Amino acid sequence: MMDQTKKKAEEALNKANQAVADGERTLEDAQDTLQTLRGFDERVQNSRNKSVAALEKFDEILERVDEAERQTYEASSALAGAEARASEARDLAQEAKAQAEQTSGLSGANMSFNTEIHEVQLLSKN
Repeated sequence: MMDQTKKKAEEALNKANQAVADGERTLEDAQDTLQTLRGFDERVQNSRNKSVAALEKFDEILERVDEAERQTYEASSALAGAEARASEARDLAQEAKAQAEQTSGLSGANMSFNTEIHEVQLLSKN
């Protein structure tokens, strides 16, 4: 009977040692899982902080885009006005040129007419 009791005690000891080893492995796995979860939580928090910062920049970027669109519209309007004024100035310059050419032609005719009158006057004096 002693052999049986000793054998049962050894079996119980082996089972207990196996249970302790299994428990230690389970504890190590749990600690690894906890570290993984803590690392994951840290990465989530970092990602959240980066997302918040990006959202804050997003509003700033939208404001810059709106400002750029406003300035583009103003520049476009100014260019359209400048183009209209330049076209008007060109038309006025062409009109002035035509009038100057017409006046110049009349002046040439007047000079020619005055020269003829002068010649007639000279001939009549002689």
